[in-house]
Amino acid sequence: MPQDGRITDPDYQLYTTPELVARAHDAGLAVIPWTVNDKPTMASLIDAGVDGLITDYPDRLRELLARRGLKLPTAYPAPRGDNW
Repeated sequence: MPQDGRITDPDYQLYTTPELVARAHDAGLAVIPWTVNDKPTMASLIDAGVDGLITDYPDRLRELLARRGLKLPTAYPAPRGDNW
């Protein structure tokens, strides 16, 4: 998928397919795409069987996981001030 590409883009070309994920898993590899920031692309990748997602918007991913009834990872507060 191109940088900043979204599954809803008209010229989007799917790279992380269920077959690619299965081959990676057969080779003992985890598949964790980055940086996925829109819910439709997150949903497509979850459906493909990825092991995780890296996103700038964990709240969006948490909402999607909750709607699907999936287990939510531990939530941590956003960094504030100069601590970041």
